[in-house]
Amino acid sequence: MHLCIPEKLRAELDLEEQEKCTVRTVDGKKHSVPYVGPVKISFNENRSCLTGALVLSPLRKEITVNPLSPDVPMSIATGVC
Repeated sequence: MHLCIPEKLRAELDLEEQEKCTVRTVDGKKHSVPYVGPVKISFNENRSCLTGALVLSPLRKEITVNPLSPDVPMSIATGVC
């Protein structure tokens, strides 16, 4: 699973680009997007983790079910991230 954030949030959090990743959206198109971080995710007062995020611009304002995984949300990322 990948954390995906919009460019506006990346700018607000002042996250630096670590590298570019190629991602494939459900429509089969490939996009080169920034991978930024670190992002700290806190679950409660004593549990947290560090991760990165893919910066995706809003491509459209609708949700499309991935036919390869209709019951489980998934993302497809190619390349080294």
